[in-house]
Amino acid sequence: MPFITLDRAFITALIERWWPETHTFHLRSGESTVTLHDVEIITGLPVDGRPVTRDSRFDKKKKKELCERLLGLDPPGEVMSGFKVSLKWLRDNFDRKVKEGDDEVTVLRKAWGYILQLIGGIVLPDQSSSHVQLCFLSLLDDLQLVGTYSWGSACLATLYHYLDFGSIVGLKDLGGCSYSCKFGVGSAFISLPPHVMGSGSFVVILLLVDGMVS
Repeated sequence: MPFITLDRAFITALIERWWPETHTFHLRSGESTVTLHDVEIITGLPVDGRPVTRDSRFDKKKKKELCERLLGLDPPGEVMSGFKVSLKWLRDNFDRKVKEGDDEVTVLRKAWGYILQLIGGIVLPDQSSSHVQLCFLSLLDDLQLVGTYSWGSACLATLYHYLDFGSIVGLKDLGGCSYSCKFGVGSAFISLPPHVMGSGSFVVILLLVDGMVS
């Protein structure tokens, strides 16, 4: 995905025209929306296959076992927020760089940590912009199955959910498929006046609108 110069007022205007009941933008030219086909073409994510479902509840024992087995590390309490782990902690420990001599287990753990960053920072970010649900890690256990999940459908459902959420008057934060100039920021719509969106980017929305305008 290329760098996109953002017009915050334009993004704000779009969100103010989002209709949660129909999941469409109400524009002067009629109703438009982001479709599953748009997500597939723009992001390249698979839209067919197994649903991305998971149990987001973790007890300490399950969390410790899952993280130590797949990541080789148990995230300390200060980097956790409920059942979420800090994206910064993941970046600090999993920089996707493989060193000569790394064994297969080490390479796999780096892959798991990096993919978890992609999920929480780009594909399925929430409004926190800084954490990702650890439950997604359980979906990565078998890398042969990862590509069989319908990540595109989950991406679109998450985008719809946070557009519904963000269209409520008075709310500042927004989640959903995003892109920013610095990886790992996730959805960067934070600490802003009500209904003024920040420096993150709804790539799917912007490219959809660009297509409508052209």
